[in-house]
Amino acid sequence: MSPTRILKAVLLALTLLLLWWADPIAARSAAPSAVFLWAAFLLLCITVPLYLWPSVRWLPPRRSVLFLLPLFLALLAFTTRQWKAPDPAADVWMNPPQRSALSAELKIVKEIRPGLVLADVRLTSIEHFTGRWVRIPGRRKKVRTANYIEPVTHASFPVAVQTRKDEMPRVGCTLAVRLTPKYFPKRLEGDYLASLRYQGASSYMRLAPWLIQSKSCEVVDPKAEWKAALIELVTKEHGHPFLQEKIRFSKEAEGIALGMLTGKSGWMDRDTKSTAAGLGILHLFAASGLHLGILYAVLYWPLSKLFGPKHGLATAPPLVVAAAYVWLLDFPVSLVRAFCFVSLFALRSFVHRRIVTIDHLINTALLTALFFPDSMISLSALLSFSAVGGILFLFEPINGLFKANLKKRPMPFIMRTPSAIAHFFRQQGQISFAASLPVTPWILLFFRSYAFLSPFANMVIVPMAGVLLPLLFVSIFSGFLAADTWPDRLLWFVTVNGFDLMLLVMNRFNMPAFFVRFEEIAPVAVMSFVLLVGTVCVLALYKQERISKRTALTAVLLFFSLTGPMGFLVLRAIERVMDG
Repeated sequence: MSPTRILKAVLLALTLLLLWWADPIAARSAAPSAVFLWAAFLLLCITVPLYLWPSVRWLPPRRSVLFLLPLFLALLAFTTRQWKAPDPAADVWMNPPQRSALSAELKIVKEIRPGLVLADVRLTSIEHFTGRWVRIPGRRKKVRTANYIEPVTHASFPVAVQTRKDEMPRVGCTLAVRLTPKYFPKRLEGDYLASLRYQGASSYMRLAPWLIQSKSCEVVDPKAEWKAALIELVTKEHGHPFLQEKIRFSKEAEGIALGMLTGKSGWMDRDTKSTAAGLGILHLFAASGLHLGILYAVLYWPLSKLFGPKHGLATAPPLVVAAAYVWLLDFPVSLVRAFCFVSLFALRSFVHRRIVTIDHLINTALLTALFFPDSMISLSALLSFSAVGGILFLFEPINGLFKANLKKRPMPFIMRTPSAIAHFFRQQGQISFAASLPVTPWILLFFRSYAFLSPFANMVIVPMAGVLLPLLFVSIFSGFLAADTWPDRLLWFVTVNGFDLMLLVMNRFNMPAFFVRFEEIAPVAVMSFVLLVGTVCVLALYKQERISKRTALTAVLLFFSLTGPMGFLVLRAIERVMDG
């Protein structure tokens, strides 16, 4: 590795360590900006002597590059200045008297996922009950009377508010609510609720429609309006291109389409989401590089035919739409990573320089850490960079191994189509295997479960998603630009039936027995790590010509089969031996 590349890798490792240490939500540091300022100062004190010391040979040829390290940390000090823990909730909000009701105003500031929003809460009063029951005209039952209403003065604080998906208030709306003891807020305890701290919440509450006393949406966020327009376009009825009737998504297919479009699996119903989890394809319904890459490709392909594949007018304009998509989905780390990736790809059209894979990955990670520092220490970032790293570093060696095993010979025309189909599914399996190898250990450690059908489900369903998502994007563009024309109706007809077919395939593949939850995770996690190391060693030995291609191919196929149903059978056999 070149000295410059080593320095970038060291800078990335140092940045991740400092981000972990400076995390204010984990209460390791109250002032992240100060941590990076001190780190930049100390690094500058080390950099100046190295720059002036002429006999050091392991430094980059351009020694001025060294000053980029403290400069980067100084910029991180600037971007982390607003990074802080959520404002604490009022004591009476977290510990209200049981014989009382809380009155508050909720201003919706952010959508976390379908049915879950972040609201700034201003507590206005507490209604204390005497315990006396009185009869009110018009009501069948007696009600408690208020002893007195106590005004409350406290600064607003953020709360995660759970509602039904179809009753979710839009960003910018203000609700006046009255909470009874059954709906009092909860502390952020437990894995799920604790994770809401990283969404900016200090507590959690469920909101039923009858708790809302008034609602005003005078100032609505433009982003929320755009999202609502997209969702309405997907969920409404569309004209049939051949018959005098209307078509629309089924409830299950609608959830799949919205989940893929918005990158949020919360749009799916419980059964469909459970099926997707059992097949190991939930990544299709989380905003990822697949979604942004497809959107970019839909726009890039016609421009590349018009201007050429490496022309700036082909690579740069799709970035504008891609940036709008990332903004619309609230900058999830996987989309930010993918956007940085395609931005660097587009930059090559202007600087005309070849970027090595590892440089591309490190540059993307550094850019993501600079502009979205809090997202880089999340599980999403770990899974995202692990998957893309596996594809970038393992796919080509695995593909080369299979290519080396194929003899080039003339093929009859009638055999070309089956051969092309076999080649397509083989490549999908290779991509799935390369991406899953570095991701599986983390999935096992954090989720304590594994879908043994995922290799084969991904081989079939991911290509379907790769076709249906562009169709959905094109249908949406058509719905805005040429609504209710015959081409628009035809596009929606194909898209709706395509998602119905995808749902059918998911249900056919679904075998709940192959989705395993583990009580003791350590042995399985170690085995998944052994598969990763074993695959890397086999590919390295084959490249150095220390083992034959037949041995390498056999080992890789064995490792691949162990990630699928064969691994499930081996696991059950081991359990029977240990029990017997």
